[in-house]
Amino acid sequence: LPSPAQVAISIPKKNIRSAVSRNLIRRRVREAYRKNKQILYDRLTRGNIQIAFVLVYKQCSITDYKTAERFVSEVIQTLCRLVGEIRQNP
Repeated sequence: LPSPAQVAISIPKKNIRSAVSRNLIRRRVREAYRKNKQILYDRLTRGNIQIAFVLVYKQCSITDYKTAERFVSEVIQTLCRLVGEIRQNP
């Protein structure tokens, strides 16, 4: 992998019918990830670990940016905690 982490963002058409709305959500989640990814990158480079993961948007409504950023931040914190556990228990 060219970077410590790769992410894919999925917004099912079943939940959000409009392509414009799906793209809006995708942009918000991508920006939230961009702003918060350094925490994850630091943890991964310290442990010499590379990961790839998918963020799947399960809600049926459009959330504002602050909510999207909070959820992405929580996911990143969870991944950091899991990476720490992997390093301790090889």
